[in-house]
Amino acid sequence: MEILSLLRKLCEVDGVPGYEEAVDDVVWEELEGFVDELYVDKMGNLVAVKGEGDFSLMVSAHKDEVGLIVTHVEEKGFLRFAKLDGIPDHVLPSKRVRIYTRSGSVVSGVIGLKSAHLMTEDERKQVLSIDKLFIDVGASSREEVYALGIREGDPVAVDAPFLELPNGFVCAKALDDRAGCAALIQALKSSEPRMRVYGVFTVQEEVGLRGAVTSAYSLMPDAGIALETMPTSDHPEAKPEESSSVELGKGPALVVADGRRGSLSRGYIIHPKMRTWVEETASKRGISLQKAILEGGTTDATAIQTTRGGVPSCVIAAPARYMHSFSEVLKLSDLEQMTELLRALLESKPPFK
Repeated sequence: MEILSLLRKLCEVDGVPGYEEAVDDVVWEELEGFVDELYVDKMGNLVAVKGEGDFSLMVSAHKDEVGLIVTHVEEKGFLRFAKLDGIPDHVLPSKRVRIYTRSGSVVSGVIGLKSAHLMTEDERKQVLSIDKLFIDVGASSREEVYALGIREGDPVAVDAPFLELPNGFVCAKALDDRAGCAALIQALKSSEPRMRVYGVFTVQEEVGLRGAVTSAYSLMPDAGIALETMPTSDHPEAKPEESSSVELGKGPALVVADGRRGSLSRGYIIHPKMRTWVEETASKRGISLQKAILEGGTTDATAIQTTRGGVPSCVIAAPARYMHSFSEVLKLSDLEQMTELLRALLESKPPFK
């Protein structure tokens, strides 16, 4: 299955915000010869251009994954760290990590914590906050850490394998948003667009949609689509009202709105013509399309739609469980349908001209 092989390749490389170059290598290898132009802009976004015409469509998928950054090296050789956004504290203890040094070496480590044998009863019941955690790289002094090439400011990625689960499910650390990257690659390779398409593999989405801000401003598209993942409510302890009853195996989700919990501020609302375009295209192709409203987060579409004079935008997402846990789960059939939907959109009549 081609999408499985591609998704594995994308998820097995590391690319925390600001350090996404390894993802570029995979994307470039896959798209070279299938698009009209490939380049990396000043911000680090990889842009693939295909097709021509008066109408331009920007399709974004972010390359970065949530990760960590070294903030301090302690005298006894342990590392303190900060989050590169979006990670709940309770998933961090005991994770194995890779530290990328400026010299080019990669150092393995583990996120350590106080042993359960040494905890009080109250401590055992508590979620350990990040200030109680540290990275152990097997060093006994600050000097030994520096000798390994590690410095404050070095990026840290979580080390987690790509797993194939039964019944067409997969588990990986960075399905958000390498799933979107995979769909964009496949659609660009297989389509003959009726418009000028900018496929943008954006940087630093997890820390403020930064790559989408700069690329949309530069490209000035007529419309935009963000390819993403969408949290599901189809497992224990999740409530349907928390993610619009989105489930795995029922097709991609069209995100109608997103933003802060309770108010949906600082997010996006889908443009009506974009909604009609996506819904009608999915219906014509027999593609199941779930509807979703996401509270508690937003996507590149927010940045795209507010660029310059405004860009009508939408979000199409692959449903995923356990997002930002480093063990995200999706069903390949949903991703395949999302890819087919995007290909159909690229080959259809644009909604505004």
